[in-house]
Amino acid sequence: MHFERYTVMNKSMLKILYFFSFALSLSLYSMHDKTAEMTITPSGTHKAMQLMFVCTTMLDSMHSQAIDTMCFDLKTSDQFNCIVEKGSTPQQEKELSLFMQRGYPLVIFLSSLTDGFEWRMYDTCSKFMLTGSRITRKNCSAHILGHALAHELWKSLTGEESSFTSSILFVRQQKSTRSYVQTELCTASFDGKDQQILYRAPAIVIAPLWNKYIAQPVVLFSEFTHSNVRLSQIIVGQSRPTVVLDMPGTSVGVAFGESMSADGIVYARSGNIWRYTYNSLLKTGTHTLIIKESTICASPTTMSNGNIIYCSGGCIKQCDRNGKNTKVLSKGYAVAPAHHKQKNKTVYSARINGLMQLYVYDHSTKKNTQITFNDGNKIDPCWSPCGHYVAFSFEKGSIHQIALQPVNGGTMVYITSSKELCSYPSWS
Repeated sequence: MHFERYTVMNKSMLKILYFFSFALSLSLYSMHDKTAEMTITPSGTHKAMQLMFVCTTMLDSMHSQAIDTMCFDLKTSDQFNCIVEKGSTPQQEKELSLFMQRGYPLVIFLSSLTDGFEWRMYDTCSKFMLTGSRITRKNCSAHILGHALAHELWKSLTGEESSFTSSILFVRQQKSTRSYVQTELCTASFDGKDQQILYRAPAIVIAPLWNKYIAQPVVLFSEFTHSNVRLSQIIVGQSRPTVVLDMPGTSVGVAFGESMSADGIVYARSGNIWRYTYNSLLKTGTHTLIIKESTICASPTTMSNGNIIYCSGGCIKQCDRNGKNTKVLSKGYAVAPAHHKQKNKTVYSARINGLMQLYVYDHSTKKNTQITFNDGNKIDPCWSPCGHYVAFSFEKGSIHQIALQPVNGGTMVYITSSKELCSYPSWS
């Protein structure tokens, strides 16, 4: 049996085969492992799909680390469980049948290249090759190569984009030799590896955010001074930030509209919500007060239609782009909303039995769903670009870590060390 004999399926056929292969895997897994337990998650009961990876070439340390990274990425979704074995390219159909009998509906054959991998995916039931590709990354780390491989496989398996190749921005505090806390703006890959320091601040900085209006990577953040808390930004790769908004009061919390001229930047300053717009023809900017209430308003985030979501008085609220027609979305004490425009969902922190847990509000169904249940406080959540995960600050006693949580249930994963003080995640 040679690769050339197989026809690559189109995307619709791949999805159909994937569905039936998954159903078959559940049946086969049940027959071959009577003692296996179902994975229980808050969103329901399901079993992760078993993916068999067969390495057909010798792997050096770099390629081995890349495969470990790929397995980590796919496993965090709680949809796939990766098993890696050494083997050879199949020459007869019965070789694929053996994998089917072992409970593996899909087998992915991996061959290492000098700077990447070649992979081919087979349906063990139909004996068809479903898809395959080459992926190369020159002069990169094993982790970056692994994330890229996981991204390509995820697209083939689900038909959707992943967030495996994205970056997570966060604040890290370090104790200096002069006994004061130094704040660092850092980035890390999806699994917390390949950490880089963007900026070592002489003062306290909080609430960083990627600037979506500028093509080159730029980070906005709030910076404490002796007289106010101002907004600054730094271009990735440069050492000195520039001041963006230096006004009296406390400026913390920024959200971007669909366009700078129409929706502008929505931001919180001293307990009120403001909008800044810029006229490129007149080269003038305008600050407009949008929301002012009797309680402190904070954490603005915008929807695709221009509506604004924010917290006020321990409630998550939504209003139109002009601050009118306000309604409450949450129940009980809740803070720190973050909206995903494509999924049309908002994640926030709510106090449940004395702990801050994460909830997701679906604007289509008007329902709130709790997605974390374990010990510790989960605050300042943000969405992954794909909308399948949220990153947040996990706090328990002296522990301050960045963690990831699959939105549809699954295991929470820590991506920073418990020995570091990390907070305020922001996804690229």
